[in-house]
Amino acid sequence: MRIDELIGDFPDCEAEVYFGGPVQTDTIHYVHNVGDLLEDSTKVVDGVYWGGSYSKLKFFN
Repeated sequence: MRIDELIGDFPDCEAEVYFGGPVQTDTIHYVHNVGDLLEDSTKVVDGVYWGGSYSKLKFFN
């Protein structure tokens, strides 16, 4: 499933969504490579970030 199919107000985006756990099914967690542009991201390793501003994430597809 793609993220734009799962979340109605998400712009067209071909990013795949994976279901897993143990996490709540009503939350979204994401890793990305735009941590220097997406405020509140947490650096995991060089070039890999977790989370950040969800409202701004929509503009990085």
